[in-house]
Parts: sequence; structure tokens; C-alpha cells
Amino acid sequence: MEIRFYKNSSGVNEIYKFIEKIREKKKRDVIISKLRLLQVNGHYKLQATSDVKKIKGRPNIYELRCRYSGTIYRLLFGIILNYYYLALIFNKKDQKVRKKYIDLAQTRIKEQEKYEKQ
Repeated sequence: MEIRFYKNSSGVNEIYKFIEKIREKKKRDVIISKLRLLQVNGHYKLQATSDVKKIKGRPNIYELRCRYSGTIYRLLFGIILNYYYLALIFNKKDQKVRKKYIDLAQTRIKEQEKYEKQ
């Protein structure tokens, strides 16, 4: 399934920009590798490996987990029509995903769904 990325009002792909700023190439490579696995295998297969988790209480938000050398990156995404829509990426520092991240991802996903309906 195709992967599309959130772009801000200026057209900047914030997910790509975040990944690009990661200094260690191996960390960037892990994120890119997980995105490829998502694209090729789908979220159902990755849920079995615990790389993808459904966010409880949110109808269309999933979390893709990327781990490398003690660092954990989280990508929040939704499924819109026939593609994955990556809404947010961040460096996880807490045990749970903060509500503000989930709310922001949900807002972005809903905006994209409205755009697709036009």
C-alpha cells in the first residue's frame, strides 16, 4: 500500500524533515526500513511483530515503532482510502504516547480525509 506524508501549510514534508535531521545514519536507516516493511507487508503483519500498534480509543490511528540503540522513534499514521497517511513522527521519551501527539495526529488525519472527499 502506498505511503503519503503530512505536509504543513507551506508544503514542507515534516516527517521527511525530521528524519533528515537525525545525525546517525543507522537510526535514519531503521526508520526507512520500517516504512518499507509497512508499505510491503501492511500494518496487520507488523502488528503481529509489535512494530505497529493500534492506538486505543482512536478509530484510525496506529503507531509504528522504530528502535535502534536505546532510541525509539514513533510514527503515527492513519489509513485513508488505499494508502497509509503518516501524520507525525517524534522521539519517544515516555512510556506512553502523550495525548497531545495523538490529538495532533488525529487532527491531521481528519484534515486529510476531508481533503480526499472533495
